[in-house]
Amino acid sequence: MRKTTLMALGLLILGGTFLGAEDSCHVGVSAIPGGAFLFGDRFESGDLSAWQPDPDRPRFSARATDDLLFSVSLDPGTANGEAVVRLRILLPSGDLFQEMAYPVATASSRSGDDGTKTVYRRVRGYPYPVPERILSAINGSRGVEDLLTVPFPIGGTQVIWNSLYGEWTAQAFLGDAETPCGQDLRFVITE
Repeated sequence: MRKTTLMALGLLILGGTFLGAEDSCHVGVSAIPGGAFLFGDRFESGDLSAWQPDPDRPRFSARATDDLLFSVSLDPGTANGEAVVRLRILLPSGDLFQEMAYPVATASSRSGDDGTKTVYRRVRGYPYPVPERILSAINGSRGVEDLLTVPFPIGGTQVIWNSLYGEWTAQAFLGDAETPCGQDLRFVITE
């Protein structure tokens, strides 16, 4: 009886920890601004916001968008001075399209450095050291956050050449973690 009670209590505590745990990062996507878009019917628009029927599933036309911009916002202290953020992009089929790793540092961890000096760090799986990126401190929707922005080319890539259209997924990971540090981002690329 005592073992069963202790086991049940342990499972409740563990379950409560996982259920109550907040995400330590958030992934967003947008089109890199490049002026007005000219659509096939020759109408011009300043942006694509009117063409987003579901804000939780952003849509991008491969013909109107050359590059996407992923943003990974981290809770303060998550990067602990220096960390590696991995971004995994999944095809509509669920297969891996690309995984990228970015060594990041907070501005406070680089005290005495004005940010112009490029620091290279070793990243597992990469043959050469990778340039470190300094996280920007922003006041986001979840309060103060550290932000990493990453361009993702669409135009002239395999996405268009192989008609890889549909609902894509982006996941962010910290270091060598096996589980994402936040919710998956789902977005749609159309022709």
